[in-house]
Amino acid sequence: MSEWRIAINVPKSTALIFARAGRRFTQPRPVTLFGEPIQWVDTARYLGVTLDSRLTWSPHIDQVRRRTAQRMGVLGPLLNSKSDLSVRNGVLLFKQLIRPMMDYACPAWRSAARTHVRRLQVLQSKCLRLATGAPWYVSNRQIHEDLGVPLFADHIRALTARFDSRLADVGNPQYGNSADTCADRGLALSPDSRSKGGWGQQASRGHRGRWPSRPNESHSAPFSRATFGYPD
Repeated sequence: MSEWRIAINVPKSTALIFARAGRRFTQPRPVTLFGEPIQWVDTARYLGVTLDSRLTWSPHIDQVRRRTAQRMGVLGPLLNSKSDLSVRNGVLLFKQLIRPMMDYACPAWRSAARTHVRRLQVLQSKCLRLATGAPWYVSNRQIHEDLGVPLFADHIRALTARFDSRLADVGNPQYGNSADTCADRGLALSPDSRSKGGWGQQASRGHRGRWPSRPNESHSAPFSRATFGYPD
């Protein structure tokens, strides 16, 4: 480590075994680093991502949901229907301040179960419904289509596809075929979320005939709740 000029904080270091679900391990032997014992843990946080021993990504998504809910609470006065903020700016706040917290490092946790991703979709739907003041009979999918915001599963699918496309230009051969390796191990994202049972699909009580079609989003015209027929 001294040759690489790397300093390690031993008290903050932990040891973690990654294994498939159902595989049992005996009590692991003690691990020391520079003569100091290292604690064995079931989860560890690295570069903002919570890793668990089974790589289910459930602890990470739980952490993301808590942080996202806190930020939504802070921005709530700006996003609710009583705010003078336009729908366009409300959606912009969501895209710039809330969604980056949700999709952070999504190429790493692309293998998360659909049920975990749906929990993030619920937060996104709540935020957009709060920003638009949409009535109860409008489905979440219709709100996404009217605002031009993709479902969360489609969003992270696009991000991971963009990330994988850039791996071909990486000079390190260990990373050149990462996308193919993920696909071979079943880590590729699920089929189109718009199919039955897809990611982020929400139960709908909507009456699409009562909902206005998506207007022309020209920047010259103001983007308000009245434009979509939302109550002011």
